[in-house]
Amino acid sequence: MAKRGRKSFFKDYMIQEGYKLGALGLTVTEIANVWGISERALYRWEKRHIEFGQAIKRGREEADLSVVSALLKECRENGNITGIIFWLKNRKSDKWRDKKDFEHSGEVSTNVFFNEMVSRYKDRTWKREEITNAN
Repeated sequence: MAKRGRKSFFKDYMIQEGYKLGALGLTVTEIANVWGISERALYRWEKRHIEFGQAIKRGREEADLSVVSALLKECRENGNITGIIFWLKNRKSDKWRDKKDFEHSGEVSTNVFFNEMVSRYKDRTWKREEITNAN
């Protein structure tokens, strides 16, 4: 039985090209655009051609290391506060990131406040207190 769909134009030389594009810091979308394919097609290529996916990953890791190295140098030499904060939030996120995750056990209830307001509304005591406090 014949295979369906278009024939892939993936070529072996693209493994090395994928590494280079990753090393330039290109995103998946940008790499796909270089070859005029969709992101989905690029992911299929990575899945079918393991060494291709690994090459892109290695290239992107190299780009990341280059940025980290430059940032670290800038922080050490110039005391770049923004760079230091960026580094700490990303590398030591458990201690420095803005968003904190909290785990809560037990019941959370807003009914106490709500019930009090309903009760006051029904009694209209809040209006008497407002008038008394306003004077």
